[in-house]
Amino acid sequence: MKFIIIYKKEDNDFYDDSFLSSIKAPSLIANNYIKKEISNFTTYLYLYNQVYDENKNFYEYDDENLNFYNGLITTQNSNKLPTISEIFNAIECNDLILGDFQAIHLDKNNNCYIKTSDSSIYPLFYYEDEQGIVLSNELKLIVDGINAFRTTDFVNNYDYDFIEEIFYKGFFYKKPKKHYRKTIFKNIERILPHDEIDIKNGVINIKKNSSITVPKWFEEWYLEDKESLYDWYYDELMKYTETLIKYIEHDVEEIRAGITGGFDSRITLMVLNKFCKKYNIRLNTHTNGESNHPDVVIGEKVANVLGFSWRHAVNENNLERTPQTFQEYASTFYESQGDFDSHGFVTYYTRDLNSKNSFFQNGMDVYKRDSMSSIINFNRWFSRRKLFVSSFYFPLLSTNLELWFSRIYEKFDDGNDLYKEFVYYVLKKGEPELLEIPFAFESLPQLNIEEYKSEGYSSTLHKLQNFLWDYEFVYKELDPLFKIKFNKVDSQHEFILSKNGINSLDYFLLKDKIDSLLKDKSNNGIDKKLRKYKNKSFYPLTRTYINLDKCSSKFKSRSLMKLMDYASAASFSSFVSLEQYANFNGSDDKYDSREEIYIEYDELLSKFKKIKKLNKDITSSRSYKLVTPLKKLKIYLNKIGMRKK
Repeated sequence: MKFIIIYKKEDNDFYDDSFLSSIKAPSLIANNYIKKEISNFTTYLYLYNQVYDENKNFYEYDDENLNFYNGLITTQNSNKLPTISEIFNAIECNDLILGDFQAIHLDKNNNCYIKTSDSSIYPLFYYEDEQGIVLSNELKLIVDGINAFRTTDFVNNYDYDFIEEIFYKGFFYKKPKKHYRKTIFKNIERILPHDEIDIKNGVINIKKNSSITVPKWFEEWYLEDKESLYDWYYDELMKYTETLIKYIEHDVEEIRAGITGGFDSRITLMVLNKFCKKYNIRLNTHTNGESNHPDVVIGEKVANVLGFSWRHAVNENNLERTPQTFQEYASTFYESQGDFDSHGFVTYYTRDLNSKNSFFQNGMDVYKRDSMSSIINFNRWFSRRKLFVSSFYFPLLSTNLELWFSRIYEKFDDGNDLYKEFVYYVLKKGEPELLEIPFAFESLPQLNIEEYKSEGYSSTLHKLQNFLWDYEFVYKELDPLFKIKFNKVDSQHEFILSKNGINSLDYFLLKDKIDSLLKDKSNNGIDKKLRKYKNKSFYPLTRTYINLDKCSSKFKSRSLMKLMDYASAASFSSFVSLEQYANFNGSDDKYDSREEIYIEYDELLSKFKKIKKLNKDITSSRSYKLVTPLKKLKIYLNKIGMRKK
């Protein structure tokens, strides 16, 4: 379920009802939508029927209350899915709820609260201005549905600090940073699953929690008798998995899964295999890579032991695709909405729900997320990677129980990868024979079995294909954002940067070096050094394809892909207009990239200006032949939401 909740502070034209009243409003087209109004709240629910039908039993409404929930859950000691009233009673009583959920309550007194599982992949975004408050679990619904965003290009709503931190620190790192609660859009914030949020009498309250508390009874049990805790956990894992499988069994024909030689997929497939056989659901698995890659070798062995279908999905040259055109970058931005980058580029994407009676199950690793940063990235990166192609998520091995184990492991880990005992105990209890098969690139200290390796292969499955980089394109598209800080620094130093050919993009990319140089009060040879920085930079000053294997700074070079992502969408004012241009839309337009449109436009405009300079009659046959295609290109640019710089 996708949803957007809008609280209007006063009577105004705050949101676009005609857009939001459509099954096409979310990035994944819904099967149905329901609009509900209560007091100052207007709520749009976008419902799907993949695996189960969200039109049934997922919301209740009367004149005084609206309750709904998102996700698949069960409560302890129950062998069925709870009703809505049972869910909210369990929340109020602080009962153990297993699964992944967002539970939302609104009432006639302008009160609202949202409760989620701490381990949730479901995102939540927040926007507020003088006209109203918006909460949504998809960023696109806010950007396209709230009128304030439609008056300017994306680049003017981008968050400079977010982009800078992502560029220099990446999406994945251990130490918490500011960008975890930010989005690519500076006016939209992220609410994390372990935060507390409510609206009381029209005033929003957000308590940002920096940690997750493990129940005292759970930690004490672990310290006193961990083996019996693992036995109890395994029984709970089997019970809640079977309860959820039983709920969806009549609608599911197939579960698909990837398998590697590591820990996560082995545990996941061990659990799924038990219930797929019991409830007659097909379990189809595959492994990507070259035939002698350790993941392929070990994946096949695991499949043979468990006795399920497995195939080897060969990757030509073992390369992971990256964008080769501006359209492909635009497609990635549409899919990611700023929460992952083009190293996860998908060659084919459609907004339509591909399958209603099957789903793809990832091997979850919540139990080994050893820091709050990695837990937050699970909610950010993984949620967008998973939910942009599916409406359904099966919360196997990603409940609060696994999260509590990870918190304990971080607290008591002595550097020996304490999470590996989780793998050992669960496999020992569930399928001991799987412990006799080595793991690719890893080993368990409880076993006397070495890790499996193959000569010439590392733990990284794929190498990156050469990716498109265009210096002038990024500069042109992101200059409106970058020049604000650049102009301030340049003016403070008597425009020494611009005098030496340093522009706003150069300053962003070389900021650390340049700032250090500007702090040197002696200014000895500063002009020469600035020009050298740019000429010897790690980034090409042309349009080219970058080979990461030949880069001296692989991390920063990979970060160039992020800038191409952001630049590809910078000139659009909505995701609707971006979709009309993006690669997955299947457009048969003759232009393969935005640059080609600009090139033709500029060439025609240049010819037109030359005729005017020669004092030729603007209505002459020569100029008229140019006016018509110029008008057509202008119409096309407006149609796809692009504004000529």
